[in-house]
Amino acid sequence: MKLQTLTLGPFQGNCYMVCGRDGSGVVIDPGEDAARLIGAARAFLPFPKAILLTHGHLDHVGAAKDLAADLGIPVYLNSADQFLLDTLGRQYLAFGLPPSDPPEATLDLDEGQELTFGGLKVKVIPTPGHSPGGCCFLVGEGQELELFSGDVLFASSVGRTDLWGGDADALYASLGRLMALPPETPVHPGHGPETTIGDEARDNPYIQQLDEV
Repeated sequence: MKLQTLTLGPFQGNCYMVCGRDGSGVVIDPGEDAARLIGAARAFLPFPKAILLTHGHLDHVGAAKDLAADLGIPVYLNSADQFLLDTLGRQYLAFGLPPSDPPEATLDLDEGQELTFGGLKVKVIPTPGHSPGGCCFLVGEGQELELFSGDVLFASSVGRTDLWGGDADALYASLGRLMALPPETPVHPGHGPETTIGDEARDNPYIQQLDEV
């Protein structure tokens, strides 16, 4: 499995391109700069299969429509976050930014769903809290599993819950689910540097509060 990370836009969101051994791949959270992403995807993904959205906030979906149209691939989102796509213009307005058109989320992400894109396998882990339909993606096979955590878990931090549809209790329940993964699991967050489940279990001050919640 090969991975390319692009950090985009005023929110410095991480977009990930993941390519399996057979060249099949997915794009996770294309938030900004569609032209740059189109060029990168054409160069990095021989056989692009899908766009996966961890959630529906503007900094993770803003380039999804143009990228999906150019590559001819579907967009996956948990339907509980559809309202965020429906109100995407208001999100941009709230931050004083020019709006982008929302993508059409053609396929829903369900509890425990396992997706296969050529030789690339993706397990869907619903993790509401930062948003109602937030999901993480566990990508790979066997012992080679890597987590794409969106805005639920960051290095030494966690997702905020004061945006549209946020829920602190749900977020902490989701963090508990993630901490059950093997400690060596690499974590690729929606913002900031990479980490591991073990590092966050040991050092993240918010994770230390889980026993108190």
